[in-house]
Amino acid sequence: MDRAAQKAADAEANADKLKEDIEEPEPTSKALKMLNSLKKMATRGLEKDIHAHVETDQAVHDMHAAAEIFNPETEQVYKYLQVFSACAVSFAHGANDVANAVGPFSGIWYVYRKWAISSEADCPIWVLAMGGAGIVVGLATYGYNIMATLGVGLAKMTPSRGYCAELATSFTVSLASVYGLPISTTQCITGAEIGVGLVESLRSGVNYKLFGKQILAWIFTLIVAGFLSAAIFAAGAYAPSITMAKEIRIYESRLRTLTQSMYRDLNRSNIWLQGNFSDKPFDVFLDRKINSSMTALSKMFNNKVIGYIDPDALVNAINASYSMYRNYSLLVTGFNPRSRNYTAAGEPLAGNKIVVSPYNTTLLLS
Repeated sequence: MDRAAQKAADAEANADKLKEDIEEPEPTSKALKMLNSLKKMATRGLEKDIHAHVETDQAVHDMHAAAEIFNPETEQVYKYLQVFSACAVSFAHGANDVANAVGPFSGIWYVYRKWAISSEADCPIWVLAMGGAGIVVGLATYGYNIMATLGVGLAKMTPSRGYCAELATSFTVSLASVYGLPISTTQCITGAEIGVGLVESLRSGVNYKLFGKQILAWIFTLIVAGFLSAAIFAAGAYAPSITMAKEIRIYESRLRTLTQSMYRDLNRSNIWLQGNFSDKPFDVFLDRKINSSMTALSKMFNNKVIGYIDPDALVNAINASYSMYRNYSLLVTGFNPRSRNYTAAGEPLAGNKIVVSPYNTTLLLS
């Protein structure tokens, strides 16, 4: 088929996409000018002719010229069917690719609000709405570039061909979403279009040069995204505020040492009682309580597992150690060696009858 016939067929197939070039009057007020500028920015992609490079790119032109032209009445029927297939692709795209984007953001938002990690975190409605709005804005602004590449440059697309490619893509992506497999809609639609083009012609049905560029782009984007993500994370993790984070860790470590020392002193006094007054039973319950508290404190500081130290839990551990030390330590309650009993709290202590552990009062001044 000669080029003149192909041009006529393309013009007939895309007659509904032609726009009249009508100049609108320039607004006078600043508010209207700003609104008009925002409108142009948001709809700039709607004014682009994605079929323009059919005439400028010889390889694309030859591919379109070599493609078979089907009955226009058949293509007209598939225009309506393609609305259904486009809706199916949009549904599958939202179930997979958009979920890939809003899923991590929803998890981050949950951790930010709850300071906890959960496998059953809820996804707020506004996060889903934001993902949907992002699709619309991205399509209206820069979507024409991908439409020109996949819809025109990779293979000859007509309503009948597009219906087959979109239906296969929607089925593949939806099936992957059911099984929780995060796949790329772009790769699926690329494979579907290549399948249509190969059925058309093994030699001229597919723009193999453009397909090779896409494969290189997929590989290159993996590397770029990996390094860019690492750079962003490193900027946040090793920013100047890391100094304050180190000071916080020192503060937490010292609080832990203080809590452990109180438990050790309390346990030492308990052992001292058993060693000096062997007929006095060793306080097994107190010993178990101290050991369990020390174990809980060690688990609290296991950053590799939980990732952070809960300040409320640390303060509660300090208060518990202080309360236990105040109520059970011999240095506080004292011990009567004659009656071999603890002196009840709140009662006067007779200096000639009370023996306490050696205690240096000068330590209070340090």
